[in-house]
Amino acid sequence: MSRAVEVIPVSISVEANELGVFFNYAVGGAYISVEDANGSIVISTVVNTTKDLEFYFPLDELEGGTYTL
Repeated sequence: MSRAVEVIPVSISVEANELGVFFNYAVGGAYISVEDANGSIVISTVVNTTKDLEFYFPLDELEGGTYTL
């Protein structure tokens, strides 16, 4: 039994209290969510990568802590 898994190359950066999400190529609609350490979703959106490959989200309202994209 073999399985193929496709990984979409995405990179992120945090600068000037802003989260930047960068796709290497268009994948159509993509779900972006950020969870806090308790598993609560603090950012959730769908982006259209056929129109743009860079997306920015303000972080100034989030408390300090650990988050997962």
